[in-house]
Amino acid sequence: MDTRKERNLLLIAAKIGAAKETAKLKSKIVGVIFAIFLCLLAFALSPCDSYANEVGLELQQQTAQAMKEQDPKKLFEQVDIAADNRDFQAAINLLSEVIAINPNNSNAYNYRGYMYYELQNYDQAIADYTKAIELDPDGRALYYNNRGFAYNELKNYKQAIADFTKAIALNPENAPAYYSRGNAYNKLKNYKQAIADFTKAIELDPNHSFAYNNRAVAHYELKNYNKARKDAKKACEIGDCEAWNLLNP
Repeated sequence: MDTRKERNLLLIAAKIGAAKETAKLKSKIVGVIFAIFLCLLAFALSPCDSYANEVGLELQQQTAQAMKEQDPKKLFEQVDIAADNRDFQAAINLLSEVIAINPNNSNAYNYRGYMYYELQNYDQAIADYTKAIELDPDGRALYYNNRGFAYNELKNYKQAIADFTKAIALNPENAPAYYSRGNAYNKLKNYKQAIADFTKAIELDPNHSFAYNNRAVAHYELKNYNKARKDAKKACEIGDCEAWNLLNP
């Protein structure tokens, strides 16, 4: 087994253990509350104060330790390590722990959606991106962009276009969103709109070789062969020769 991956798996096991400890603490909280409640019923608070304080202090210390062990920042660091090793399921497990600690962490849902995307579980990716959007609907063009990618993979191009359009509305300088929306328009054979989006992506990012490449394809489909060859040549100069090789077998 790869040493780094083995360390990751051990760290994941440690995090799972921390989660179990947290569950135990929750059980102890119930016990403390119940003990105090019984004391109140019996009007004998004095004898109970010492016990409640003692258990409460222990509970406070253990809770602090558990939260320290489950620090979301540390979990995110382990997520990055797992992702670098392409251990996406491990990353998902860790991100689920982050979400358990803070169910309103939109970034955790977005990141987990990405891991599901890498595993080609596009429906679950969409579910997580949707949750991220619900938690932060106006501030994160990235979430719409990512959900659009997943819809593209499911060949739901109209919904993908809607998401890319929303991403562009939130961030008009979003070259990847223009490029991705252009791809969706290409799939729908709306080549003129695809060309417009690829052109905007190139305007924002002049070295966007994929935009040149795919704009060449759209021009070719419209029988604009000279423009297609020009874009294909430019794409190849930058580093993507796919269209150039197709046009020059």
